[in-house]
Amino acid sequence: SLARAMVEFSVRMADTREPGFVNLSKSHSERELGTQSIYVGREAFAPETMPGVEAWVAQRPVTNTVCAVLYRRSFLAHILAKLEDIPTYPVVPIDWKLNRALMNMNKFGELPTGTCWSLFPAPIVQRSMHSTPGKRSS
Repeated sequence: SLARAMVEFSVRMADTREPGFVNLSKSHSERELGTQSIYVGREAFAPETMPGVEAWVAQRPVTNTVCAVLYRRSFLAHILAKLEDIPTYPVVPIDWKLNRALMNMNKFGELPTGTCWSLFPAPIVQRSMHSTPGKRSS
């Protein structure tokens, strides 16, 4: 199951310095986003519950959706502090605010290569961005 795989992956993450966060879902393809070139390596990720899934290592942070992201506790504390630095007036969506915080952190050299990983194929697909046969997308 996905939950069991995430527990296994979390335990594995605890034994390393990287990553700071892992994208578990996708809304758009890397081709649509133009992000294919930022992935610089791959980490083996094949728990029994998710054979064939790999973690792709990004040169700089990338997000596909903020719906399903696995954060390292120390990284989460860091990003929350950065989010507080971004004004909330006018009201901005959390997707935009998170991406702005990541871009700021990257700009100031706070996110080395390997901070961001993405799972491929993504175990979670955000359905609001995809049509289902016989149904309209919302």
